[in-house]
Amino acid sequence: MEDEALFSVISKCFAPLGETDWNELTERTLWTDFIDSACGASQDERALGPEVRCDGGGGEGRLTLFRKHRRVTEIETLCVPPTYAERRTFFARHFTGGLPESALPIESLYTEWSDAPGSCFGRQRGLYLGDSATYMRELVERMGLRVPDGYSACPDHLALELDLVAVMLRNGIRTEAHRFIAERFRWLPDYRVRLIGIQDDARFYIALIDLLICIQVREDRRMRTKTVAERNVSACQREETSCQRRQ
Repeated sequence: MEDEALFSVISKCFAPLGETDWNELTERTLWTDFIDSACGASQDERALGPEVRCDGGGGEGRLTLFRKHRRVTEIETLCVPPTYAERRTFFARHFTGGLPESALPIESLYTEWSDAPGSCFGRQRGLYLGDSATYMRELVERMGLRVPDGYSACPDHLALELDLVAVMLRNGIRTEAHRFIAERFRWLPDYRVRLIGIQDDARFYIALIDLLICIQVREDRRMRTKTVAERNVSACQREETSCQRRQ
């Protein structure tokens, strides 16, 4: 499974789907390919810190996200996706706004509003249409795309962010896609805390978020390494130019 397909699958896990579409997505062959791809995408054991181990499982194509304080590894949930009925119930309880147990995967709800001049809200959290929503809407429009009607109030919904990554990768805009992953998914640890706090079994979605955090940390590390390397090259070039002038 290509990288764009990996992000597309995760996107659909957080998006509303009908029964036929969900059953097709979780069909055994496709889902096995997804698990294999997820395993390859999370090979860096350091990405989630010392409490998490990402392991291929002896070539079985399984992603292991193991936390010491849990008896059941999250891979067992990730490898066996919920049925459509289970998913529909979870969505109704937790991916619907305005309910006590809502845990909507929308970036604005987990990041602070800007305190820039003209902002009437200041440094508040937990509100729709924050800075990330404005950014996403503008980015989508710059790419010649349109925010779907169902996401007009939340263009920074995780499903849409992931789908945009898939679109960028599919169209060869890889550098921008990797930068987007590194920069835009920093809110996911806070969202993970919210999923842990709900009164329900959210292990499947927590496992998906752990996978994304793993990928985000890896991409962030790569971006930082690249920046340092570019600075070193620039410094060497400046020194070379200076030496040539002195000669």
